[in-house]
Amino acid sequence: MFRPFACALAALLLVGGVASAQTAVPFSTLAQGARGSHGPARTVVIRSELDLRRSGVSLTAGAVDFRSEMVLAVFMGEQRSTGYSITVAGVERKMLPRPTIFPPPPAQYVLNVDVVVRKPARGSIQASIMTSPYHLVKLARSKDRVEFKVRDLFVPPLTGVRPTAKVKAPTLLVCEDGRFLCFVPKGASLTVLQADDGTGRAQVQYGDKVGFVKGSRLQADQADAAQADAAQANTGQADPAPSIGLAGSVPNQ
Repeated sequence: MFRPFACALAALLLVGGVASAQTAVPFSTLAQGARGSHGPARTVVIRSELDLRRSGVSLTAGAVDFRSEMVLAVFMGEQRSTGYSITVAGVERKMLPRPTIFPPPPAQYVLNVDVVVRKPARGSIQASIMTSPYHLVKLARSKDRVEFKVRDLFVPPLTGVRPTAKVKAPTLLVCEDGRFLCFVPKGASLTVLQADDGTGRAQVQYGDKVGFVKGSRLQADQADAAQADAAQANTGQADPAPSIGLAGSVPNQ
């Protein structure tokens, strides 16, 4: 007569010690750029107006409703050149393991925030201006503990690509995951940080924003190309970096 109860208890004990799979949490970008003024490198969780004031972060009035939303902010701190960026690439909610006791305690969760930091490769061409990359996102308000997991990605040196380009046709500047950053008008000048790697898009900087555009919309900056060719003619060296987009899209690396 005790066998059904024993089996049920054993099942409960087994389940109690196993953590559930991670679940993706949707979020949206509030602001992202390369020229913030938010101080040193840090990560911030903002759940209230009080948290916002203490953080020193500036938000557009009404951008966040703290009754149902919260903000995650990541700051890279001051850098000595362009080519740096920081991005909240994903947020996942995971249930923590529970002790194998009966009855099991209430479930506890953690929000794992995937943060991608990009740094230019040594020897790559960058503008010598101070930058301070940042990314602010909002998501549904939660009392869960937040853990930021930062990983570094180094942008490879430019190969077969000019450091600047112009936009042949109006296009969109987007984040790595495709979220809209801003509109880039025809003729705008861009700094190319990474050529098309086979995905059909290139990483560029436009003003204070770093993101991706369609490689087919880029065309070599003729003034820059002419200046580089003249310098190489004086040294008698062959051109190691053919112009991008003169016959179409950015070449694959």
